[in-house]
Amino acid sequence: MAHSRKLIQTIKQQLKQQGITYKQLAKDLHLSESAVKQMFASGNFTLRRLDDICDILGLSFSYLANLADNSAPQKSEIPLALEQQLIEQPKLLLVAYLLIDNWQPDDIQSFYTVDDNEMLALLIQLDRMEIIELQPNNRIRLLLNNEFKWQPNGPIERYFAAQVQHEFLSQDFSADNALRVVRNATITAQSLSDLQIRLAHIGEVFSEISHKEKHLPQRNKMGVTMMLAIRHWEYSAFKQFQRKQAD
Repeated sequence: MAHSRKLIQTIKQQLKQQGITYKQLAKDLHLSESAVKQMFASGNFTLRRLDDICDILGLSFSYLANLADNSAPQKSEIPLALEQQLIEQPKLLLVAYLLIDNWQPDDIQSFYTVDDNEMLALLIQLDRMEIIELQPNNRIRLLLNNEFKWQPNGPIERYFAAQVQHEFLSQDFSADNALRVVRNATITAQSLSDLQIRLAHIGEVFSEISHKEKHLPQRNKMGVTMMLAIRHWEYSAFKQFQRKQAD
């Protein structure tokens, strides 16, 4: 039963990826839309009906079954060497970044100058890096799970610190869709630890929202970066006035 549910879910995902609605599927199957909805709700598919749906999707039943068996993403990080490869190829990094953010190749080509041949070459490279699984008709399956993070102090994080962080923080934050909060205080180590936990939770909320909205059209969304940082720190210009502590 669990495998059947996974197979039905996989069929739904493939229909969504190809933009095939229940209404269109019903027309192709010569059924009413309500009958198709009931079929998916109940999970009652005849073998002939499954064959017909596979034909409409342009996929074999064995391929769909394999997708269902391997539907769970595996990785929460990628090796440092692969991160370095991404850094060395800006367009590869762009495509990888957007795919990780649940874009599809067609979406990327709508917003960025990547032609068909170049996109295919980049997808093949990401497939070989095991960041994605390249499927027929340039559809992709992400091989990274919802807990994915770049390696701490790895090539991507160092690139962000050197190239991206200054540009991000130096921009204007006065617009309605921007917010920058800076606070300074002297607090205990325990309070600092408590704040770190709370900020980490905000980061999780951000990821949950992104995951929840991943199927919405890209034209309805905007690129957003949230940077959370807190640590013990003293402004260097003030340190010159500190009294030297006795040994």
